[in-house]
Order: sequence, then C-alpha cells, then structure tokens
Amino acid sequence: MELLKFSERLEELIFDTELPQNEFAGKCGLTPSEISKYLKGNCMPSLSSVLKIADFFKCSVDYVLGIEDQKYSTCFHPIPPFAQRLRFLLPHFGYTGYRFCKEAKNISAARYYDWLNGKHEPSLENIINIAEFFDCSVDFVIGRSN
Repeated sequence: MELLKFSERLEELIFDTELPQNEFAGKCGLTPSEISKYLKGNCMPSLSSVLKIADFFKCSVDYVLGIEDQKYSTCFHPIPPFAQRLRFLLPHFGYTGYRFCKEAKNISAARYYDWLNGKHEPSLENIINIAEFFDCSVDFVIGRSN
C-alpha cells in the first residue's frame, strides 16, 4: 500500500466533511493522534482503523486506501472471520492452500495456517497483497462486498 495515497485520500475525505480533525476522529472511533499519524503518512493503518474510516464515509476500503478512484456508496456486508473468508477465497479462485502459499508473495505456509486456524488475523498489508494476487478488491477479500 502506498501510504501517500492513503494519507491524501484521508485528507480529502476529512476536508469534505468540514469537521475539525479531532471531531472527525471522535465520530469515526479513532483517536486524534491516530488520524494525525495517518495524515502525515507516518504509519500503516490497521484494518480495523481503515474499516472505521470507510464505514464513516460509507465507501469502499479500496477507495479509502487510494486503490480505486470511484467513490460509491453501497451496503457493505458485516465482515466474517478471516479464516472463514480464506476458506471461501481459495476455491473461489481455483487455488489449493499449497498452491496459494507457493505462488502468493510474502505468504508463508506458517502464516497461512495461522490465518486458517484463526490464530492470527492478517495485517492490512497482507490483505492488500492477497487482493492484488487474486486481482480483486480489498473489500472482496475481507468479505465486505460480493
């Protein structure tokens, strides 16, 4: 993920609300310091933070991240546990776990099995890598859209 695109998109979205940064942070469930760090491009947001921002603006995660340029409002689904979503994604795209681990960049078998067994949730960066690997949206990977 390109932090600059995310921070610019976030700045644009906040500007359009005409809310002060601190007030925006409170309304979307984040702290002012988190918002400040994101606007400065100092740190990668968590999936949870990006979801709060996307939900606040009623737009896709892909739009918030600057991956897509079209802002559309639609009804997004509640997100299932990632293990459940991973069990859907692989056969949907015609992959076995072995083939996925072998071909997906930066996804080790140990990490894959941790996700599959619900021991860990993937980072936002891993989710973006999976979306790029399957050539689909981040929202699709996490189960937020069909």
